[in-house]
Amino acid sequence: MPAPSPAAALAPRWLPRHPPLRPVAVAGWGVAARALAAAALPQAAALSLHLDPEDDVLVLVFLPDAPASALPWADGAVYLGVDPAAPALLLPTHSRPDLPLPLLAAAVLGRAPAGGAPWALLPGRGRCLALGPARPASLAALTARAEAP
Repeated sequence: MPAPSPAAALAPRWLPRHPPLRPVAVAGWGVAARALAAAALPQAAALSLHLDPEDDVLVLVFLPDAPASALPWADGAVYLGVDPAAPALLLPTHSRPDLPLPLLAAAVLGRAPAGGAPWALLPGRGRCLALGPARPASLAALTARAEAP
């Protein structure tokens, strides 16, 4: 079982966000993670990759010079963006927490080990994942995830 998320104690409710954030990352788990991995294969060089070793979560993040079209699409995926009020957090593009973002960011960063930022908040999983330094996506890792049972 995955360790509790640094933001788990706050348990914000998620409300619609208008307008949505610009997507800079995409996350998926289960079938969506496999579909994202398969869809990302052609543009792997333009993405960085996070595979959660304790869960079936795949997060793909733009590298700074990647075009917006580099993020793959998959049914069930969650697209993440950055709100200027909490630049260390990647948040769902169409949802916002009912807590003030600076408070949520302080809670995550205050309970988290150093060097984990940025953090992806995944309300559908009740998780907050440390993405750490960008690692280029490898074809081998994406292929393995795409073909996982």
